[in-house]
Amino acid sequence: MTFNRELADEVLEDRDRDAARFFAGRDDEIHRFDTAVREAGRSRQAVFRIYQGAPGCGKTSLAEHLKEIRSERMLFVGINPNHLKSADALMEQVHRGAIEEGSSTGKAASKIAEIVGSRLRMKSTAKDFRDYIAQRSVKDAGVVLHLDEAHSVGTTEGDELRNLHTTGLGLPGVLLLTGLGHTLERLTAIEGLSRLSRNAVVNMGAMAKDECAESTRKMLDKLGVVGDATEKENAAQMVAALSYGWPQHLNCAQVALGGELRRTNGVLHDVNADRVAQASDQLRYDYYVDRLAHPVFSLDPSVTKRIIVDVDRRPIQTIPQLNDLCNEQVAQAGLADDPFFLEIPPGGFARTLVEKGIVTITPQRGCEVAIPSMADWAANELDTEPPSARRPHGGAP
Repeated sequence: MTFNRELADEVLEDRDRDAARFFAGRDDEIHRFDTAVREAGRSRQAVFRIYQGAPGCGKTSLAEHLKEIRSERMLFVGINPNHLKSADALMEQVHRGAIEEGSSTGKAASKIAEIVGSRLRMKSTAKDFRDYIAQRSVKDAGVVLHLDEAHSVGTTEGDELRNLHTTGLGLPGVLLLTGLGHTLERLTAIEGLSRLSRNAVVNMGAMAKDECAESTRKMLDKLGVVGDATEKENAAQMVAALSYGWPQHLNCAQVALGGELRRTNGVLHDVNADRVAQASDQLRYDYYVDRLAHPVFSLDPSVTKRIIVDVDRRPIQTIPQLNDLCNEQVAQAGLADDPFFLEIPPGGFARTLVEKGIVTITPQRGCEVAIPSMADWAANELDTEPPSARRPHGGAP
């Protein structure tokens, strides 16, 4: 097999989100979705599935993979908060999605497009709209509404979310929500959504090491690399180790390996493992820096890094305790009276850490660094920081 240099170029140029080119694993998460689809067939309400977790844990790529492997029966329609302003806005988006997908997903999507389109041309109430669809529902077909960045929903979307929760679309429907670790908190704060089903939430975390290796095996096969079985397996295990089990880091490691394979024209024997490791680590470090690109964190990055390290090492259970830790580190850095920090609302530093996906909080485990390996990076950054850049604890800048 000839080395696929064109694919190698695409691997290097791909964005690091939305879709996983070499998807592997996540069997439990896929099973939870399939359960929701079966439940939707027995329910008049839309079935909620919330996939939540830290940035880079693979939520959006999982949704894309589900669309790829389950679109034969279910029509997948991407929605945003604007489509949740009214029943008409939502149904119009379903109609658009059905038309767009009808030619590729078969008769079910075409039939849904016909039914929804017919009713859209008739002026009616939202209830009549759903009743009309219910009377003409498509056998063995349904709709998956995918809302990404679902942690950003607010009360303005509450009415239609409640309608989906209590009344549904009129045909089998799953509301697939992907967002950061506080997505459930945001949703249940909306009146009428406080009692979602016990299996509605899927907390996503790290992948198993062999899942990372399996993804890389798929990459090597599709690239048509030159090497024996042992060399391929060694490369897969190397990338798995560099990924720390985290999907976004897996992408970094695969990009790093792809760069080396381009240099060697696909010959695994000539790949320099140290170069792969260095490139992978640098991409990972750059990602951490990007995650901290926020005004609250940027005034003194060392303060944020110390908070990350302390959250990893200390038993912080609640947001108030996290807020106390933030205030403690700001004071020790001599910044408590800084005009910028004085403008931050009480608890704002801690809340920003959660809202930006740096820290996650769960009832079972309390506060944790959302991306596990980020704490090691922050500690190493503080240890290697030049003395001139450090602020003494308890002293002024």
